[in-house]
Amino acid sequence: MFGYPGVSVVGGGNGTQIGQAADRHDWAHARVVVAPGATVTAGLLAVNIGDNGGPLADLCKVVDADGYRIYPPGNTAAAYVPQRNMKACSSDTHWLQVYPVTSRPLGH
Repeated sequence: MFGYPGVSVVGGGNGTQIGQAADRHDWAHARVVVAPGATVTAGLLAVNIGDNGGPLADLCKVVDADGYRIYPPGNTAAAYVPQRNMKACSSDTHWLQVYPVTSRPLGH
């Protein structure tokens, strides 16, 4: 596996994408071999927008969201990951960043 997952926030109870998909964080990455039963990770940074847009204030139209749609690198089939009590920016504001897939634990 190589590269970045595609990550977006969805809502409306029907999987409709909300706002912008996650931007790719400029981070060195390499091919990862995933053995059966093994796991890989990819970090996701999100601005804490709360109920009022947080530090993005007027740039962020806050709406309720249902969770994440995640595409593994190089795949066209997505997984849905529900998230309770989630808020999202429905405007064109970029508020998510994703890191490339790695076999190392995050923070190492």
